[in-house]
Amino acid sequence: MIGRYLAEWFHKHVAGKLTRQVDEASEAVEKPVRQTVQSLGEFAKNTAPDQDLEWRRQLEQTGVGAGEQPGYLQITDRSTPGLEAAVGRLGDRVAGDSVVLGRDAADAAFGSRTHQGAKLEVSVTEDAYRYLREQPGWSHTQAADGTPRLVDGTLSIGMGWDAGPPHPDLFGRSWTTPEGIHVASLPDVYAVLQERGSPQDLLDAAAIRRRLLDPTQPPLPAPVLAREMDAIRSILPAEALDRPDADIAVRLGANGMHIASTLYGDPAVGRANQIIGDLELPGYRVPATYHNGFGLVEDGRLLQEHLGNIGARPHERLDASAADTYSDSVYGNGRCSNNPEGYDELRSADLARAHALSLGYETDRADRIHDMITGTAFDEHTKAQAGKHHPDPLVQSIAGVDLQTLAQPSCVADVFDLAPEDLASQRHSPDRILGRTLVDHDLRIRSTEEGMTVIDEYAEYRPAVDGVASDRTVMDAFANRIAGNAGFSDPSTGHQYPPTWTLDNPELRAEHAEKARELGQKLADRDITATQAHQEAQRHTAAMQEKYGR
Repeated sequence: MIGRYLAEWFHKHVAGKLTRQVDEASEAVEKPVRQTVQSLGEFAKNTAPDQDLEWRRQLEQTGVGAGEQPGYLQITDRSTPGLEAAVGRLGDRVAGDSVVLGRDAADAAFGSRTHQGAKLEVSVTEDAYRYLREQPGWSHTQAADGTPRLVDGTLSIGMGWDAGPPHPDLFGRSWTTPEGIHVASLPDVYAVLQERGSPQDLLDAAAIRRRLLDPTQPPLPAPVLAREMDAIRSILPAEALDRPDADIAVRLGANGMHIASTLYGDPAVGRANQIIGDLELPGYRVPATYHNGFGLVEDGRLLQEHLGNIGARPHERLDASAADTYSDSVYGNGRCSNNPEGYDELRSADLARAHALSLGYETDRADRIHDMITGTAFDEHTKAQAGKHHPDPLVQSIAGVDLQTLAQPSCVADVFDLAPEDLASQRHSPDRILGRTLVDHDLRIRSTEEGMTVIDEYAEYRPAVDGVASDRTVMDAFANRIAGNAGFSDPSTGHQYPPTWTLDNPELRAEHAEKARELGQKLADRDITATQAHQEAQRHTAAMQEKYGR
């Protein structure tokens, strides 16, 4: 959100000209698959090189890109008899509290065939594990991380998931099939696949990513989206929820939220995943420390506050909510300036419109959602968001909430979230000072706190850029990034909101600019570490909350 425009502004005024590096080995894994899959395994198995924009040509041929409703997109909350039979073997004492993991969990979410030969991974409680251990037919083994497991011919049982969360957390975030089987959430599945990082894990993660971002495939079934649907309902006013089409709109918004939470980071999981796309290649190790699902609910609340201020109608509140959750659903493919046929905002908008149509949305409402999302893109000619002066107040609304963090108490702390992502990102700068450091030392960043630790540990490191040691250290780049936010957040010299936006706070923004300059200078002078600066930014947030509210 803020990162898209802020990266553009910073790129123009601070960073150098954009170039692109290609990691051929990683890129080969990430090329799109252009076919309907029957299961996650088949999706991964059939990965093959293809043209970068084939997905868009296919979309246009179906008519979805032109605003026509595709008759073949069907929403079905399918049963999972394979899972029911397999988990049922555990008996009533164990099955009710168990959670299906791994590839079968992903297949169940996508409505694909499940349990097709490989051992079904299941997590159980500690008591259930001890009980099964005493039963005949189970063999004792260990997972890759050394945790104990029980296996038989078709099942692999553990207490939690290797390289993943413990059983109570998995169970709490699981969704339930029509037959009552608990299935691990896709955010949990995807995070574990990225964390373990085996070749098969990465193929499976790529398959999940492609399926979620495929505009020719329908949104996920309602049971999979239960947590997100509750979150969307919590931010919508009663007059919107009372509409007969509210459930469809809630499901659409929940699907957008689920995509962002799965691919980039779920607040309940607490892990910033890796951004991967046409521009941000797998080998770049770009952490989604800012562009993730962590702040979507709060963004939605702010949007609804603004929509109330401008007198938006109930159906407009529903549609704007959906547009907001989809606005960063596709990330990692570049800007309009360097990828005009497939930049992030356009792909996000196409995906949202296709999903809206598949759920039965009227074409004009789906097209309006598309316009809202493309309005968040940076316009190279005006040096502002494309929707800033759009005649539709809803387009201006999504552009406004996209950068509302500038006028929130947490703005300076938010830039500390954004900095590790930007400094590893090709979109921000081809130098990728932090990203190259991560690769050189085989490191990964999964949170802002980890990012600060890495920056402090390698503060004086100069990675090679085009074979020559960088003229900036890691700390130099970080200090420059924090200070660079001052000009962008300053109400007199930086970003200007759309004219109908109602939540700006110039006085607060001026205080943010002053604090960013102060912290940037302290970092540049080595008077403070990245971790200490982050802590000071958090104290600034608390002070601004006390002074300005929110």
